[in-house]
Amino acid sequence: MSCAASENYAASHLEKAFSGCESRIVKMNGAIYGRTVSSVPKRRRRCLVMSFEMVRLDRASSEPLYQQLYRQIREELESGSFDSSASRVPSSRVLAATLGISRPTVNQAFLKLLEEGYLQARKRSGIFVADHLPASFLKAARPASTVRNEHSPRVARRVTRMTDCRSGRQLDVGVGGPPTVTLIAGLPAVDEFPIAVWERLREQVLAKKGAHLLRYASSRGEIELRKAIAAYLCDFRGANC
Repeated sequence: MSCAASENYAASHLEKAFSGCESRIVKMNGAIYGRTVSSVPKRRRRCLVMSFEMVRLDRASSEPLYQQLYRQIREELESGSFDSSASRVPSSRVLAATLGISRPTVNQAFLKLLEEGYLQARKRSGIFVADHLPASFLKAARPASTVRNEHSPRVARRVTRMTDCRSGRQLDVGVGGPPTVTLIAGLPAVDEFPIAVWERLREQVLAKKGAHLLRYASSRGEIELRKAIAAYLCDFRGANC
């Protein structure tokens, strides 16, 4: 076989070996070199993107658009009717173009859902539905009843007396003596307490509330605190309080 025929034969075998790839045959000084560049792209794992077709925004409503979007997405997630395989949320650009609203409006709704734990952001991947939605915690089963104490009452009383005596000795540390540094757990650094600020705030509260603070409080808790909690649950959790 001649030299030229040998080169052609080797080149044909190289081309067969590199089938399905981009083959580059280089001939230098009578030798044949093959360089392979894969033309088949690597398969990447894709996650289906959710389609919020149920979103209907009312521009004539007094409710802001971002609040409408946030509420409807939250209700869709809590209903559990979405496909579990489609856990990725569309980008703000795509969703804004689909709904005909601005990206800041979508971002504001997404931010609220992220803060409340309905969505989670993954670095370089996008925004996804949270693995455990906040509503699932509200519907959690009650914990099992506490385990009964198998020790005899006499042992329990002895342990209680020992604990009480020890606590009394701990609380007496440093009382009436020189300033010391105690490392006992449960004792705060009372010397760091802002007494001047406390007194100023106490005077302001007493001047505002007056004799109302001297009456017995409601067994259900402070009315202003209950109102604040009810307003939060109504606005951010959709609860009727």
